[in-house]
Formats: sequence, structure tokens, C-alpha cells
Amino acid sequence: MTETFDPPLWSEEKENDFKKHRLSYSRSLKVDRVTEQDRQNLTRGVERYMYRLTMPELFADLPKEVLREVISDLRSPVTGKAAREFVLQEIVRVAPELYKQPKTARINLAILLTNLDSDHKAEPQVPYIPAADRLLELLQQPNQFLEVKLWCAKGLGRICRDSDPSIRLRDRIAGALLEGLASAPRHVSPEVRDWYRGLFIEALGDTGLVYNINRQPTIIDTLMNLVADPKESWNIRTIALHAVSRLQFDASTNVDLILYEAGKLTHDMGVAYNNNRRAPYWREAFLRLYFSMIPRQPKEAHQRNWGLVNQTQNRSGLGQYRAKAESLLEAMAPVYNPVTGGGNQIPPASIQNLQQWLQANAPENRRPTPESQPLPQS
Repeated sequence: MTETFDPPLWSEEKENDFKKHRLSYSRSLKVDRVTEQDRQNLTRGVERYMYRLTMPELFADLPKEVLREVISDLRSPVTGKAAREFVLQEIVRVAPELYKQPKTARINLAILLTNLDSDHKAEPQVPYIPAADRLLELLQQPNQFLEVKLWCAKGLGRICRDSDPSIRLRDRIAGALLEGLASAPRHVSPEVRDWYRGLFIEALGDTGLVYNINRQPTIIDTLMNLVADPKESWNIRTIALHAVSRLQFDASTNVDLILYEAGKLTHDMGVAYNNNRRAPYWREAFLRLYFSMIPRQPKEAHQRNWGLVNQTQNRSGLGQYRAKAESLLEAMAPVYNPVTGGGNQIPPASIQNLQQWLQANAPENRRPTPESQPLPQS
């Protein structure tokens, strides 16, 4: 059945009428105390920005228009704090009016919601948490466009990663991401499908959750099954491991199993790489192995406790795994360094040394948590 789209919400006539009020809108953006007249001016401006997204004649330039006009106004140093907050609220309020618009309008709505900041001066910028409800609604619309889903996953991951949503909201986000991952499109090429799944997997890592709100290990079990599945691509398996390394482990997490699977993935990739070094994805995949152990940025290691080595060093109840994590890193490095450092052959002795580590460190059980089902033998 062909989807019926809503008609455009803006026109040249409305644009010409708005020009009479543009100065009032610009003045109201600068206020720190919003009056009723300011509210009317700001609402008129927000509706103009949002409704212009629905004009087919502007579709080719919409990404530029969204970021240049709306985001630049919100991040301008002359925009008042109260005015900025009101504009953010109005964007979220108006957003559902665009849910039944054509594909391009929805994509750019998702881009806009993803880029909303409550604190644009922070580093990294702090996302606007109320945008999550709209991103969830867009993501979970029946028959939603793939590109819209991708931007929703990016935005939801960003909110979890760079803001501080409640545990209940994180749980809702994780549940929606799991649903989106399970319903990955099959009518596209394997490369596009992996790209789609990879973005959802990364966003699941951004939630930081091991368990859902009902103490079910749905997040870590999904990710660890991907890590250990030899039928999955190297890209998906390493993206999943990188996501696992950013979850907030507790004392019940089976770190022995996670370290073992990280080592086994590295070993198996090393063997496959030496058999075919021409594949274009090797360096990026091996870099993910490294960043799963030691994060890219010091802040990620010391403030967020990302990375398997840092988890064992800094999280309560995980100190018993520290020596094992450090010994794994020592065994892994000679395997991934030749690839990331120049695409050289991995010395067979390095792969053999990692194999010996695996033989000496097999986990007692294959449950990622006490509540999990055992991982299949990989």
C-alpha cells in the first residue's frame, strides 16, 4: 500500500507574511525573560523554521537550512537563555506535525532533533533530553524510512552518551534500539545492512546499560551474542565488542567471559587477516579491538570508565580482573599493531602467543550475567 503524505505546511505566501515579523522574532531571541508577546514571536519563528522543512522546492538544501538557520540561532551568543529554552520546547512541541511528511522532511526533522543542545558551550555539547521522546516516536513509526531510523539511533545514542537521562528513559531508548536492531532491513545490500546495524549497536553501547529496568540482561546478551557469532561480519563483531566495553559493568558481570571473547575475536581476526590482507575493512576493525581495551580519549578512560582495562581498574567489584585484562592487552597488542601501524603481516608467533593466553584463561561459564543464557561456543 502506498503511503499518503501530508501536504506542505508552508508556502511562499506564508514566507512573505513572516518577513513582516522577522525583526520581532530576532528581538525576542535576545531576551532573558520571555513575555507573552515574546512567546508569540518565538512560536511564529519556530513554526516558520519547522514548516519550511516540508516544502518540496527546498528539499535539496534542507540539511544546510536546518543547521544554518535553526541551530545557529540556538547557539548564537546573543540568544538569551530563557528564549533558547522556549525555542527548544517549541521545536519539540511542533515536531509531531511533521511525522507524516515525505521522506526528506522527516530525515531533516530527525537531524534537527539530534542536534538540539541544552548546553552548547560545554565540551562535548550537552544534548537536549526532551528531544528523546520525539526521536523515539519517529523511530517507532510503522514503515519508517531507513534514513530516518539511522538519524534517530544517532540522536538517541548521543543523548545517552553526552547527557544524563533518567534510568527509565535510558531503558526506553535501549528497548527501542533493540527493536530497531532486530528489524534491520533485509531488502538492502549486505554493506548497507551492516551499516544500519552498526549504528544501532553503537547506540546500544551509548546507553551504558547491562540490564533493562526489569533486571533482564537484554542489552549485554544481544551484544555478546554478536561478538561471539562467527557468522557475523568482522565489522559487526568488533562494533559489538566496542559497545560492550562501554556498558557499566557491576560485580555480577562475567568479565572473564568478555575478556576471553575479546581475545578470541582478536585471534580469529589475526588468522583471517594473514590469509587475506587486501580487504578494506581490516584497519578500522582492528582499531575497534584496541579502543575496546583502551579508549580513544583520556576522558573516556578516566571519567567514563570506558574500555575493558579501565573497567577492571576503576569500577567497584571488578579489581579481581585487572591483572587478566592487562595480560590480555599485552597478548593482543602484537596482533593488532602490525595491522593498525601499516598493514603488515602479523607474526605467527604473536597469534600463537594469544592462543596460549586463551587456553590458559577459558571462562568457567559462558553466561554474560547470572541471569543470562549461555553464549553458544564460537
